[in-house]
Amino acid sequence: MGKHTELPEYSQGILGDGAAILRDGEMLTIEQIVKELQDYRDNHARLVEALREVSDELADELRGKYHGILGYPSTDRDYAADMDSVNKARTLLAQLDGE
Repeated sequence: MGKHTELPEYSQGILGDGAAILRDGEMLTIEQIVKELQDYRDNHARLVEALREVSDELADELRGKYHGILGYPSTDRDYAADMDSVNKARTLLAQLDGE
């Protein structure tokens, strides 16, 4: 995996009488855990928004492409298949976004 795709390994351990959360074998403080969760939430939101923008741009491109060629894009099978793919991507995005 590349630099930005290497994910840490989380595990649990015991510290005294309690539990500990470890990242790559190193114990995390409560503050570090909360920050990681907030960072994850923020990164997730940015990713979903970026993917939504790309799917909207793709849908706009497809509408323009097919409308320019056919004049009536909704009657073309290729257009319908391409838009079906866009709609499936949007469904996945909605699931990622918790909608």
